[in-house]
Amino acid sequence: MLARSVTEEERVTALRTWLWGVETNRLALVLDFARPGASPAWELWPGNVVEAVVARFPGTAQLRVIVAERSGEAEVGDAPPAWADLGQVARARGEALARDPWTDRWPVAVASVVPEVHGGNWVVTDRDGRQMALAGDDVALWRLLASSGGRPVVLLAEWAGDSLVPLGAWTDSGMVVL
Repeated sequence: MLARSVTEEERVTALRTWLWGVETNRLALVLDFARPGASPAWELWPGNVVEAVVARFPGTAQLRVIVAERSGEAEVGDAPPAWADLGQVARARGEALARDPWTDRWPVAVASVVPEVHGGNWVVTDRDGRQMALAGDDVALWRLLASSGGRPVVLLAEWAGDSLVPLGAWTDSGMVVL
């Protein structure tokens, strides 16, 4: 499980859990909705690995899945697979948009990036000096910065619009859920 996000959309809560198929090397999204006032139940926790069979919904992008069968208990995983830099992320995002131009949120796992504040703006900088804007609530952004300690992390985020919304980070100490 790469990351999770919660958004309010037209009076319901949208719960997104981004997955990475260890054997298939494919991204997947478990999308659930909760009615107003309901507490979301998370069975898939970021940073964990579980053996499961998923069924993909039809569509061009084929990101959305449902967990059809699950066996065994979830175990703490190692650092997630990630693109090496923001250039690779941009190319993969372009390919995803070419397949499905209606994709509004897209998962990102990028290695060796450093979160920073430049001129009052939050950014993440990769090993080659490329930068991308970060968006989100201040608590998550400050927590990301603090957990990195100014060192490179694997950033887990959603690409929404023209910025990345941080959801988690893999640091020297392990998974940090934002």
